[in-house]
Amino acid sequence: MKLLATRIRLLRAASALAFGGLATVCLLSAQQRAAYPLAQKLVSAAQAQHPDVTEVGIDLPQAKTCHTIASTDPGDVGGVCESDDIVPLKTGKPAVAKESDGFDVSVLLHDANGTQIGVLGIEMKLAGHTRATALREALAIEKAMAARIPSKAALAGR
Repeated sequence: MKLLATRIRLLRAASALAFGGLATVCLLSAQQRAAYPLAQKLVSAAQAQHPDVTEVGIDLPQAKTCHTIASTDPGDVGGVCESDDIVPLKTGKPAVAKESDGFDVSVLLHDANGTQIGVLGIEMKLAGHTRATALREALAIEKAMAARIPSKAALAGR
C-alpha cells in the first residue's frame, strides 16, 4: 500500500512539472476535502435526501476571495467560487439561474445561531421546478443544514 501511495505521489509530481501544476491542484483538492469533513458530510447528505438535486457545494469567503470547501463534485473543491455564488455575498439575496437542464441556486449559508458564514450552491433538475419552487427547496435545504452547523470554525474543521 505504501509503495502504491509513493508511486501516485511521484506521478503527481511528474505531472505537475509536465502540465504546469495541474496535478498539484488535484492533490490540494484531496487534502482540502479531508480538511472539511463536516462540510463534506453535509453536502453529501443534502444530495442523498433530495433526489432532484444534482450537485451541492459550500463556499466560504476568505479575505479577498471565496473558495469551495465541499462539494458533491470533487473537482470543485478548492476552487474559486463561481460568479453566481458570489452574488448572495454581495447582495444578501439568493441567485436563481435557469439552465438548459435545471436550476442553479445560490443562497446565503448560516450557522445554527443564524450567523451568515458562506454560500450554499445547489443545482437541481428542471423537471417539476419553477424558479420559485427551486428557490424554496434550496432555502429548505439551507435551513436544515444550518441547524447542523455549530459555527463557521466548526464547519471549517477548526
